[in-house]
Amino acid sequence: MDALAKLKTLKTLLVDDDPFIRDAMKLAFKQKQIPLCTADTAEEGLKAMHAERFDIIISDFKLPGISGLTFLKQVVASQPGSIKLLISANSSDEVVSEAYRIGAHDFLPKPFTLETLLATLGMHLGKGGNQEGEMFENAALGAPLTSSI
Repeated sequence: MDALAKLKTLKTLLVDDDPFIRDAMKLAFKQKQIPLCTADTAEEGLKAMHAERFDIIISDFKLPGISGLTFLKQVVASQPGSIKLLISANSSDEVVSEAYRIGAHDFLPKPFTLETLLATLGMHLGKGGNQEGEMFENAALGAPLTSSI
């Protein structure tokens, strides 16, 4: 099974307070038929995680209330087999290092393209938890997103 097909069977949670990012990713994931649940705060993300298990969790660093790093610490404790990505428009080397130290699988600076996000997820499908996968092939990605997320 290729990584895109695998992603269609996995549950992904996006936590980002920017409605543009949430809406763009909802649309992009819907076009690829990849399930996506969104939350605009870490607190909402935690509630969603108490209700169901997510295979992939993507969190912005800068969130109102609980920070993205604090949220990721809780994700590592409650859903250790999930793939965890931190995204941010403003981050320092210290933030990125701390994200990796606490258990994030990767960091993506904003803005990023859908292709970059999917390729990053594809790389981690075979590395974390109980997921299996292969690298994305450009053909599997389909048409590129014309703007950055």
